[in-house]
Amino acid sequence: MRLYPEATRKYVTESGRVRTPATAECYQKTLRKLQSLHPRKEVHQFKEADLVEFCLAGTPAPNTVKLRRTICTTFFAWCQYQKLVQASPAVGLSFAVSPGNFRVRMGRWLSDEEVGKLLRSCDMEDQCGRRDRLILMFGFFRGLRRNEIASLRWPMFSKDLRTIDLVGKGQKLDLIHLPEQLHEEVVRWHQEIRRHQTSENPPVFFRFTHGSSEEGEWDRTSLYDCPLGFHGIAQAVRSASRRAKVPCSPHDMRRTFAGHLERSGKTVLEIQRGLRHTNLATTSRYMDQSPAKSQAVVDDFRIEW
Repeated sequence: MRLYPEATRKYVTESGRVRTPATAECYQKTLRKLQSLHPRKEVHQFKEADLVEFCLAGTPAPNTVKLRRTICTTFFAWCQYQKLVQASPAVGLSFAVSPGNFRVRMGRWLSDEEVGKLLRSCDMEDQCGRRDRLILMFGFFRGLRRNEIASLRWPMFSKDLRTIDLVGKGQKLDLIHLPEQLHEEVVRWHQEIRRHQTSENPPVFFRFTHGSSEEGEWDRTSLYDCPLGFHGIAQAVRSASRRAKVPCSPHDMRRTFAGHLERSGKTVLEIQRGLRHTNLATTSRYMDQSPAKSQAVVDDFRIEW
């Protein structure tokens, strides 16, 4: 059996370890890359040396090394359980592959001015621009994670489009209330695209396809029933970041949402509810990393001498 797509598809659908579309896409993308490095090998022919080479291929970032190592370990352990291999070649990867020492990237808390630059960078005369602007608003105005934005479907919304029944991190079901500014944008977007969608579970954010028309001009088609996906959300944020010249990652939007709640006077307990954290300690660590707090500590510091 080929590692990809046969064994990969079987793992994603039958193992019970893959619970979200984003996780499934990540496993498929990673294992497809592993198969591409050894296109003639079947799943039982992979050796530990092949997996070590894959984990370190292309001088990846430490987090990428850890991700590849984890996916290989869990996938081949399942293959051994299913008797697709006699013994897992990934059993020693935790010792054979080291991510190495690296500097942790500090998250960013964007100012209101920076958020405005990002939102204004989206062309409101263009449907793709309107889509990307709404993606940013779900991050900045409601603190949704990247995979949560990608998973949004219209049946998850209430009839008045003010609340969302969202399956969040850890398969927790949350009722998400939309602030007025975000609700108004959602209503306009729904009126614009919903009449073009025909599937039973249409996505809020869809893909575009590009090509040349018969006249030789660049043409773009809206695929209204094709969801944008996990990586498409990240690409929309990166594109806005380049246009506005404001560094921003998808999770920076969630940090900024939390920081804005704090500046508006919300307590840590209220921010925990807004972020939908199970553990208050997670929210506390999340907020304590804000550079504004460390600045506030020393702003009035003086030594009289």
